[in-house]
Amino acid sequence: MRKSSFLTFIFSAVPGLGHLYLGFAVRGLTLMGIFFGWTFLVAFLESVGHGGFLVLLAPLPILWVYGLFDALSLCGRLNRGEEVRDWQLFGGLREGVRTGQKSTLWALLFSVVPGAGHMYLGWQERGLAFMASFFGALFLMDWLHLSLFLFVLPVIWFYSFFDALQIASAMSFNGALNSGVPGFGPLEAGETPVPAESGRVPWWMPGERNYPEDASPLAWVAAHQKWVGVALIVLGCIALFDRLVVPLLDYRLVSLLKTVIAAGFLIGAGLRLVFGKPVGRPARGSLEVPDHARSGTGKSSGEQTHRTEGDNAGSGLESRKSIIEEDE
Repeated sequence: MRKSSFLTFIFSAVPGLGHLYLGFAVRGLTLMGIFFGWTFLVAFLESVGHGGFLVLLAPLPILWVYGLFDALSLCGRLNRGEEVRDWQLFGGLREGVRTGQKSTLWALLFSVVPGAGHMYLGWQERGLAFMASFFGALFLMDWLHLSLFLFVLPVIWFYSFFDALQIASAMSFNGALNSGVPGFGPLEAGETPVPAESGRVPWWMPGERNYPEDASPLAWVAAHQKWVGVALIVLGCIALFDRLVVPLLDYRLVSLLKTVIAAGFLIGAGLRLVFGKPVGRPARGSLEVPDHARSGTGKSSGEQTHRTEGDNAGSGLESRKSIIEEDE
């Protein structure tokens, strides 16, 4: 039965409603739940807080555009006679619990909450750091009435979201997730996962990030302990100045001080870039997935083996030697 592209477009004005018209109930209800659930969450935070939470509505236009074009794409595929399966939402979750593998779709859904997607993928410390940073910034912004965190919150959210998606994509291409290429959820008939030894990565991943099994934020804090301490001291001084000194000053003097502080920060950063030591680029790397994550056997994380350039070069040399011996 053919579906009307015009009606699909009209219904898609409400996220998920176009998918329900096409018969994709799980996909439509998922998009609708995320859209309105996030909207109600932000409205609740705005009502109990002191303002500033409306900036968290920024991801909603992206979700709305995705739902619109996804519904139109599905309508075209159905009208061409292609067989399209709905998301196996809870089936993928049950399969992941049974086999120890993860679902790309659930990683995407959990990533709406900063850090939750990382925790679902097994990166506990990294997820905990993102979650604590995001909700800690929310708490400080409401408690101290600092508009500074309005800049920090979107940065944390978007970085956490796309960082989790990159990890999930790399794990999927290395066979650690129960999803194939393309699409989400379990493999469909005729689809095979990309083998880990192929060395291929998605085009949207630059391949310059080197993700260990679980990049611990505590290790990063320990390595940059001095600068983290300086940042905490500066934030404390800003909070004291904003709550104790600013109310006693004239508004024109406050505006002048803000200009001086912002200009001083920009000048200091510029001088650091001009006269400071050049910052080297990080070494190229790739996400290596442990064998137990691919097979779901539950081995310890210490058994992970990372391939290096020397190992790759050695394996290539051995393969060339074997070819020469066969020719002889």
